[in-house]
Amino acid sequence: MRLLPLFQAPNLCALHALHADLFPALLQSGGMGWDILFASVSTQLWHTQASMDSDDLFTRLNQLPLQPAPVLPAEWADLPFYGGWFFYAGYEELEKIEPRVSLQTLFACEFPRAALLRCPAAILHHV
Repeated sequence: MRLLPLFQAPNLCALHALHADLFPALLQSGGMGWDILFASVSTQLWHTQASMDSDDLFTRLNQLPLQPAPVLPAEWADLPFYGGWFFYAGYEELEKIEPRVSLQTLFACEFPRAALLRCPAAILHHV
């Protein structure tokens, strides 16, 4: 693992749009913390409307092996991400995580309902 400083603010949206295969997920803080562009996916599982039952996705999520936290240099202590799993669950999957919420209407679209990505690297930008 390496920490490389940037000399100007990166355009994370442009990197994500131009190279979605290298940078599949972007979290933006809205100017109140860290923006994270996840990179170099080694494992991925996408759940779309037709791909699989969402119960199967959550079963796979629960079967992931736990990995010990890496020993990090002291200057990395405040970083929000230094490699690991990125998990996205759309509103359609909310009932599986929080049973008190009931979603009556599911919208069919191409956007994934859930995604699980193993990302060993990321670009972090503190805003």
